[in-house]
Amino acid sequence: MERCSWCLCNEKMIKYHDEEWGVPLYDDRKQFEFLVMEVMEGREVVRKIRNKED
Repeated sequence: MERCSWCLCNEKMIKYHDEEWGVPLYDDRKQFEFLVMEVMEGREVVRKIRNKED
């Protein structure tokens, strides 16, 4: 399997790439979990940017 360069940093990312990345997801609860994680990550990025502005 050819892997993306972003996942080669450690075994957990490789596992994520191979087992979850780009795999169709039909479970509503799992989709909601990913949506919440994306929102939380976005808020963290905004917080870091705001802290650098001060």
